[in-house]
Amino acid sequence: MRLRRPSGWFAFALSALGWMVALTLVWSKVSPWTSWPVAELSQVVLEQTAPMWVRSIHSELGKMEVETTVEMPVQDAGGRLGELSVEADPGRYAYGLPIFLALLFAARLRGRAGQALLGYLLLLPAQVFSLTMFVLIQIVLYAKTSAEVLKVPHWQIEAIVYGYQVGALVVPTLVPIMLWLWIDKKFFIEVVAPGMRAHLVAPAGSAAEPVPLSQEVLQPMLQTLSAEAVTEQTPLRGAVRPDSEPTTRLTRQQEESLISSDAAAALPKRRSDTL
Repeated sequence: MRLRRPSGWFAFALSALGWMVALTLVWSKVSPWTSWPVAELSQVVLEQTAPMWVRSIHSELGKMEVETTVEMPVQDAGGRLGELSVEADPGRYAYGLPIFLALLFAARLRGRAGQALLGYLLLLPAQVFSLTMFVLIQIVLYAKTSAEVLKVPHWQIEAIVYGYQVGALVVPTLVPIMLWLWIDKKFFIEVVAPGMRAHLVAPAGSAAEPVPLSQEVLQPMLQTLSAEAVTEQTPLRGAVRPDSEPTTRLTRQQEESLISSDAAAALPKRRSDTL
């Protein structure tokens, strides 16, 4: 498969965002037709997995109605019981299709028509799972999670609750992205991943480049440094070093006078008698 590289991963992200907005608007108009297989497959799954609850299922474009055998008290009916009926939109969790198509078209690869059809078919099981979990959780909620009313073990009710959380929060968005990564794995490895890695590593590993100095600024600095170096290496003749104290030379007579005065000061004074 021949690749045509876009300008970068950032351009790919902007293109995917634009395609996603445009395709979502288109999908909102054609969803009743594109989601019709989801309703038909969900009908089969519900009849096979929950026959004790499902009495009949009627589906049409954009709507699926499930009539159950679960009896609930009817309000303002004198305590009479009625069978629960659940309505669902087959395209409720099918918005993963425009997400997948947006990523596919933003990659700008050849053969997108065949890949789009393949992705549409592979997304159907995930959409059926989400829709089935939605119908089952509605039955459980209307029955107030009562195992006696539903006539099933309590662990099955807990499994339905967890399955609904996965089918409503994780599957619709994660599955189309994973499917695109599987189909366009080569494009992701060669184009998207290197661009994202370079964008994340470059700010931390890049160092600031030195700013070059012009000749007008550099020449006075060199002259000043040279003058200071010459001054420190050749002291002036006759100059007194700051760390040395000036010395005074004494004459011989001054030295003898100082010695005699020190000796006289050391002798004891003579005591004079008073007449």
